Amino acid sequence: AVSTIDAVSHGHVLDANAAYAKAFRLGLSYLFIILLNAIVVLGGSILFVIPGIIASIYLSFVIFTFLFEGKHGLSALLQSAWYVRGVWVAIFLRKLSIAVITIAAIGIFSLLVGGLSLFAGFDRAVFSFLVDLFVFMLIVPFTLCYSYVIYRDVKAAKAHIPHDPAFMKEAEKTLVILVLIAAIAGLAAVFFWNFAPRHFQNSSAQHRAAIHYTS
Repeated sequence: AVSTIDAVSHGHVLDANAAYAKAFRLGLSYLFIILLNAIVVLGGSILFVIPGIIASIYLSFVIFTFLFEGKHGLSALLQSAWYVRGVWVAIFLRKLSIAVITIAAIGIFSLLVGGLSLFAGFDRAVFSFLVDLFVFMLIVPFTLCYSYVIYRDVKAAKAHIPHDPAFMKEAEKTLVILVLIAAIAGLAAVFFWNFAPRHFQNSSAQHRAAIHYTS
């Protein structure tokens, strides 16, 4: 989908076979980028949500820096953060506005389709299918196009501005810290999920045994 947007925006004829070949070739790297992005945002969200929102805006262009600039791993995240630097508020407001529009569109569509489904006597599964189709066929491509336009404009505005080494170093340190926070939280969650219930069960069994013995 992103390759389609890029081709159309530059007036190129889309080669479907080339697009699918590119998607297949970059599949694993793309999944790693998405996972790394999610881990960083999760690490920020653990710190009382607000840092997670800030991180998500700074990393808004990770997909594009990966696909169109050949950035991989942490470099893709750092490049996105560099583009957002200095225009965070503007991008946040644009993202917020598009979120409000899409939520309103989904709500209106759901009400209309829900009413028609009840009137026509359709099953609830049909209603869910139509809403999912609307989201994935219209809402997702629309928001993706919108994000791409923002990325293209910001990239053009910073085309002749050299990277600030101090900012890049600080951003890299912040990303690593957020990854570590998410990793520690994940390990803690796994520990409590697997071992804490057994501990409480053993303690409860020992307590019941003690009561039975004393009685």
